[in-house]
Amino acid sequence: TGRCHLSTFNSKTAASDITIPCYLSGYLYSDCIKGNCELDTTCKSTWSFPKNACIPGKNMIITPAPTMKDCVNLCQEEKSYECLSIDYEVSTGRCHLSTFNSKTAASDITIPCYLSGYLYSDCIKGNCELDTTCKSTWSFPKNACIPGKNMIITPAPTMKDCVNLCQEEKSYEC
Repeated sequence: TGRCHLSTFNSKTAASDITIPCYLSGYLYSDCIKGNCELDTTCKSTWSFPKNACIPGKNMIITPAPTMKDCVNLCQEEKSYECLSIDYEVSTGRCHLSTFNSKTAASDITIPCYLSGYLYSDCIKGNCELDTTCKSTWSFPKNACIPGKNMIITPAPTMKDCVNLCQEEKSYEC
């Protein structure tokens, strides 16, 4: 719906209040899990925030993965080719690994995805392997929510925009 819910709580401080999956459909949840929650520009690799998109017909491997983060991990651990992006089918846990990304696939990327229930993410910086030197890390978005713990509800076109709003918030620790 493009609504961003900002909160002073996270999955640790709201432990018993977090609802997984969220009781409302279509919600994604992410929280700062390392560092001061400011965007870390020193990271060697960064994955784009998931969006409703896909690159049809460009998959190297289709494999099961319990979560989208697991799918990204499979891509990062791939050694037989350079994995640059994933399409993840949320309802089935099907993980599509690809040597293409939003830049190299150009006109083949479909936004929104022509199939419902797919999320897309790609490596946008570095060598696409997990960078453990990052000072701050946001959890990969998942179907969860913390009902009744929002400080602000504001419009945001994408999940990344919502994270940026949280990082820029100065009146409280978001």
